[in-house]
Amino acid sequence: MWASEKTIPISRRRLLGMGAGLLCPLPGNAKALWFNTFNSLTEDLIQHPLHIKGRLPSDLKGHLYRAGPVHFEQPDGKRYQHWFDGDGGLLDIHLNGHGLATATMRLLRTPGFVNEQQAGAVMYPSYGTPTTHALRKILRQDFKNVANTNVVSWNDQLYALVESTLPTAIEPNTLERIDETTFGGVIKGGFSAHPHRHTGGKTLYNVGMELGLKSKLHIYAMNQSGQNRRLLSIPKPHCAMLHDFALTEKHIVLLQPPIHLDFKKVIAAKGAVSEGLVWNGQRGTQITVIPINDPDQMRSWEVDPFYQWHIGNAWELGPEIFIDLVKYRDFSSNKALGNLIHGYRNTGELNGRLTRLRFNQISGTLATEFEAKHSGEFPQVSSGVWAQRNRYVYLAEHSSEAISIAGLPDTLSQYDLKTGQRHSTQLSATSYPTEPVAVPKTNAKHSEDCWILSVIYDAHSQTSKFTVFDSEAFSAGPVATGDFGRPIPMTFHGHWQAD
Repeated sequence: MWASEKTIPISRRRLLGMGAGLLCPLPGNAKALWFNTFNSLTEDLIQHPLHIKGRLPSDLKGHLYRAGPVHFEQPDGKRYQHWFDGDGGLLDIHLNGHGLATATMRLLRTPGFVNEQQAGAVMYPSYGTPTTHALRKILRQDFKNVANTNVVSWNDQLYALVESTLPTAIEPNTLERIDETTFGGVIKGGFSAHPHRHTGGKTLYNVGMELGLKSKLHIYAMNQSGQNRRLLSIPKPHCAMLHDFALTEKHIVLLQPPIHLDFKKVIAAKGAVSEGLVWNGQRGTQITVIPINDPDQMRSWEVDPFYQWHIGNAWELGPEIFIDLVKYRDFSSNKALGNLIHGYRNTGELNGRLTRLRFNQISGTLATEFEAKHSGEFPQVSSGVWAQRNRYVYLAEHSSEAISIAGLPDTLSQYDLKTGQRHSTQLSATSYPTEPVAVPKTNAKHSEDCWILSVIYDAHSQTSKFTVFDSEAFSAGPVATGDFGRPIPMTFHGHWQAD
């Protein structure tokens, strides 16, 4: 662990926020300060200009697309049992390069959503919510595509992604759903919500789990020329759910935690797959390194168990692979994340910390280069250094243990992994940011100079705000904000597409 970390003075407002984290929420009591951001989108579409304070950078001309659950109620009015079950929606914040920003948000009326609304009941097996006749539906692979986790632009097309099912094509200008796609029959089963590519690369790499009594993990390469293919299929994968993976210049790296799927528990839970995902700490995490140009030469090693939801970046130097991720001790964060949709506090399970791992392919050993002191999620680096050596990582963090127990992160942080220093943003004590998206500056002096984009919910004013930070003066606070004038649902992940 690095010995040095820049300490930011705790303001009176931050102390008040820490106190608020201790007070809320508890089942049956007042909900968390951030709970309004889990109100369902009542319209299929909202669209309006944002009121800008400060000055939007002129080189930010394009679209910030974000995806997440925006509808949280089952047809009978009860809440879904897990955040990941929420019906998906997309947000588009368009910046015209001349100081104006327009926000568009749409509920994706997927066939599963429409069918359940018409039937007045939950009809499909899902991540955490029960249904009827679960066994028959699971055997038919009859899953609901909620399209609620990430969004990616590829070949002039938008795709909404959720790892359990196929990508959903979206019309970029209206955010209307078009249809699911298998990319010409290539995709079998799910397609991870976290594809990766090299900076400027013409190939989109991804993984996908084909669940069943004989599950398979597929590795995909989608080329801009349309030459889409499965690089590799791995039978009996070490992990039943692989949310993210790492990409270096030469390798695809899988970090497979010791999680297996107990179908008996899934059936007992009436199709709630999450109940059957079992952590086995007696096994290790399996690291699999797959050469992009020769995937059959993959190699695997087993190390001490840990879990990760998200990987920020990876790069290699000689035989060593460096991976920046948020690392957890185990899988207990799963239930804690699910409970956020109800405003419930946790008992310390949201304990993931930004970590830099160093893996040696010769010795098969894994070392920790850096581990943050604060818990957080959604690590990101500038898209200008994807799969290359990076110095900076950005993520949403909890400013204290009390805030982590209350649930959502309340600050954005920049880590300098060369010095080990942490810089946090100037936010109010009741602000809750989404994942930061790092957009390279035009004509930047350094490769990692970028604009950091996020959407932040301010519980004090009860409104969501689009925010822009400067990586070169991160602690100074936002250079521009755009007020929605209302709370909008908390999205998971985002993607910048320049005009």
